[in-house]
Amino acid sequence: MTFAVLKPLIQSIASAHGYDAALLAAQASAESGFNPEAVSGAGAKGLMQFMDATWSEWGHGSPFDPSASLDAGVRYMKNLIARYANAAEPVSLALAAYNAGMGTVDKAIARTGRTDWAGVESALPAETRAYVPKILDRAALYKAAFVAGAVGLGSAGVALLAFLGFVLLRRIMA
Repeated sequence: MTFAVLKPLIQSIASAHGYDAALLAAQASAESGFNPEAVSGAGAKGLMQFMDATWSEWGHGSPFDPSASLDAGVRYMKNLIARYANAAEPVSLALAAYNAGMGTVDKAIARTGRTDWAGVESALPAETRAYVPKILDRAALYKAAFVAGAVGLGSAGVALLAFLGFVLLRRIMA
């Protein structure tokens, strides 16, 4: 599937849960490349790449069903964000926990005594150190697509907003 095909479903599920559609799109993109049939080498399945144990707790139906996978992903992320609500950067820590597990993030917090991304980043696995900024960067770009759709811009307008978002993001990161 493509983002364009999944965009209405992503928007609908995110809206139903009061969740950021751009963040959900960024995660689905990074996790599976928007492939609902994706299976990782470790056995993670579906758009949001759930391991069987996590799916049994958060999922319903098949992890290969795009709606079920996105819904479980949002509910799980909201739980993680609530878990780290008192942290300096709850969304970054929730993303890290989604990728590496809560135990890994909790140990990094305990080891560093910090709850901000810059403080815990070095205590996390390399994959997670790359995952969190990748998701946040992609979310900024997907936000432009959702804004453009809300104001009725066509694909050229979406492309222009995405390009401007990319340029702005690169200036901020430089």
